[in-house]
Order: sequence, then structure tokens, then C-alpha cells
Amino acid sequence: MFSYNTDAVPHLIGITNQIGTPESYTFSYTGNQSLLSPFSPPVSYGTTTLLSSVTNSINLTHSLEYAGSSGELSRVVFPYGGYIRWQHQSVTFNAGRTIREVTYRYLVKAPGSAEMAYWMWRDGNDINRDWHLGGSLFDPTGAIKNWVFYSATGSWWNGLLTGFTQQQASGLPPVRTQDFTYSQDPVGNPYIGSALTTLDPGTAYQAQSKTEQTVDAHGNVTQTKVYDFGNLTTPARTYTNTYLTDANYTSRNIWNRLVSSTVSSASQSVQLVSNQYDTYSAGGYCSSYTSTLYNMTGLRQHDTILFGTGFTYRGNVTVTDAPDGRTCFSQHITGDFHDSNGIGGTTSSTPTAATNYAAPGLITANNFSSTMS
Repeated sequence: MFSYNTDAVPHLIGITNQIGTPESYTFSYTGNQSLLSPFSPPVSYGTTTLLSSVTNSINLTHSLEYAGSSGELSRVVFPYGGYIRWQHQSVTFNAGRTIREVTYRYLVKAPGSAEMAYWMWRDGNDINRDWHLGGSLFDPTGAIKNWVFYSATGSWWNGLLTGFTQQQASGLPPVRTQDFTYSQDPVGNPYIGSALTTLDPGTAYQAQSKTEQTVDAHGNVTQTKVYDFGNLTTPARTYTNTYLTDANYTSRNIWNRLVSSTVSSASQSVQLVSNQYDTYSAGGYCSSYTSTLYNMTGLRQHDTILFGTGFTYRGNVTVTDAPDGRTCFSQHITGDFHDSNGIGGTTSSTPTAATNYAAPGLITANNFSSTMS
């Protein structure tokens, strides 16, 4: 449950749950704070209210601090005295566009510990570009992580990550690199089509592996090819996935229900899983068992009229086949697991009213029961 104060723009002041457990959060604010833009010359935007602390149910508090009057978060103090803080800077790109970004991050793990600095380097020539071409994060241990982004005028892949490298220290060769290429799904959304990983690049003993993937218009991975080190031509394994396309589901924007997943190599093919959905009241899938959609009463915040036992297009797995056998499932109208029967024996779960039926009060597996409280 969420609670708000009576400010002109109400602010969240508390979160409690309704499932009978004590977790809670309290939010505190500092009001009437001047708000100025962080750019030169600064522009006043009147006053604002800033979040100052978050306290949980065991009285542990995170405190928040802000730099100047811009509202930029500058430091978070952890419950036991450690903290993390940030140093920002303004960067102007091509055509005079200026943004704010973090250039240093500092960490103190505990009171009395030394403050450790993490520096984010960026190319000074970015002032002539539309975005950062790359960046490097320098760790206090000396290790470095580097990122490079695409930059080609007018291309749809502009600004996407093209390369990532890791170094043990400045001046040393990379120990690992990753190079990414991009594809577009059927509706034009970009995604990583392949990732080439190189260990000890540039040495006589460098090793490379590669992963390729294809996704559909809804972001579901339909095929993954995994190439082992030493052979980037023939995939060692190919995973093929299919998804539910029944109009009763797609008309409700349920696009991501896995129907089958198969792994194949040059010599064999194995089906990893095959799923069926919402086969309620249809027997014959598992011996002496029928998947059922069970009603529940006394529910809060649930529309039992529209989403009772008569509504079955939910996307719940009721039958699943794996290499070691079949299991059938039943659910409550809330989506909670009710029971199963199959290769692992029998399992059942009984939700409790104390948690608004969102968590089980009793779990039984093959006649062994556990009570939850």
C-alpha cells in the first residue's frame, strides 16, 4: 500500500504490504529548496522538494544529499556509515547541445575506510560529435573497462555499443574484448545480432568464440547459435524457440509464451521443453489428473467477475514436457500455483488469507508438508 502527503504535488511517504509481513519503507523530504539549472548562466525554476532519506522497517536509513541548487544527487550515505558520491560535469556536443554527466564516482565502504575514486574518461574530441564515441572506467585497483559506440552519419545503429574491452592496468594489452554487430527485428527495432568474444587478443594464443541470435517483432529470441572457441564457422549448438501464436492470446498482447525449445548440433537434436497453456478441464494429459482453474473467495483487488474461472486465456503453463517426462499443473484464478502431478511426484500449495492469497500458507510435496507463516 502506498501513502502520500498533502503537498500541492503529493509525494510518496510510505510503502507497506498487505501480505502479513513487516516490510515497510518511510520517505522523508526537504521542502522549499531553490532549483537552478546546472548550466551557465543558471536559470531559476523556483523551489522544489527533494527526497532526503529512505528508512525501512528495521530502522536502517539511506540519506540523500544534493549538490548546489540543481537537484543533482551528489551523495548517498548508507545505513552503516559508508557512502557513495558523484562528481558531475557539463559536456557540450556538436551544435551546442550541453548535457550533464558523471565524471568521478567515489566510494567509502565503511566509516574510517579510505575513499576510493572511479574515474570515467571520455574523448575530448566528442565536442565535435553528436554523442560520446567511447569511454573508459578506471577502477582504483588499476583495472580498466572500455566502451566504444557506433558513429556513422545517418545510420540507424548510431550510438549503439560496438565494442567492450577489459585491461588489468593502463598500458597493458586487453585481456578480453567483445565486438557487437546489430540486426533489426521485423518491425525495425535494433538488437544485438552477434557477439564475438576474444580472450588475450593480439597474442599468439588468442581464442575466439561467438554467439548469434535472432529475435521476433516482440523481442522473443527465436534462435541462438553458439560457436565454440576455435571454430567460428560451424555452431557447436543451435537453440530454436517457438512461441504461442493463438489469436486468443495475441489479441490480449500475450506474445512471450514459450511453446518449445530445441537444441541441436551437427549430429543430434534434443527437445528441451514443450509447453501447453490453459488446458483446463481437459483430461488425458497426465495419468488420473486434470488441470483445473480453481476459484477463490474473499480476494481484495481482484475482479472475480471478469477474471474468474470462466476466463481461461491466461498464459498459464498447464502441461510441460521435458527430456525426463511430463508434468501437469493447476492454478488459482489469481495465477497462484495450486498443484502439480508428474515426473517429480505431486505438489500442492494452499494460499493464506493472511497474505491476501499472494503467498502460500501450506506447501505439500509427496505427502511432506511445510507450513508458512
